[in-house]
Amino acid sequence: MFEEFYEMYEPEEQEVVALINRCIGGGFNWKGNFWEMTVVTLGIVFCDTGKVSTKEERLDWPVTEEERNSDKGWGRFGKEQICRLKIRRMKEEWAKDLVVQPWCISQVVKAHEDCPELQAVLDEYHKPVVIQDQVLGELTLDKDY
Repeated sequence: MFEEFYEMYEPEEQEVVALINRCIGGGFNWKGNFWEMTVVTLGIVFCDTGKVSTKEERLDWPVTEEERNSDKGWGRFGKEQICRLKIRRMKEEWAKDLVVQPWCISQVVKAHEDCPELQAVLDEYHKPVVIQDQVLGELTLDKDY
């Protein structure tokens, strides 16, 4: 059922540990008649190299209409969840007009993973950012909006 979705992605899988920021939604794929769900990350560790990236990445996966509002869709990942995944990069020809080249999730290896590197990223993310302005006073950045 999801062949059209997975054909847009490279066949090679990469194992990663991902720090999920939040689920940003799902778009309907009219050609394939399914939904494409998307989460964005705060950080990723590539298991083959150990490289930590704090660049926001988009991770997509397909679901049916029935699955969209279940633990396979909106409820699949929680805010600030750290998990081990297998992901595949979108093929260049599909991503050439996109701002961000997304990945697809091909497998959730472990839903909850301990990762000191990503915990440090999360701890840094939670540190308040405060600016003192002579006119406006103290301004605090709300990173969730």
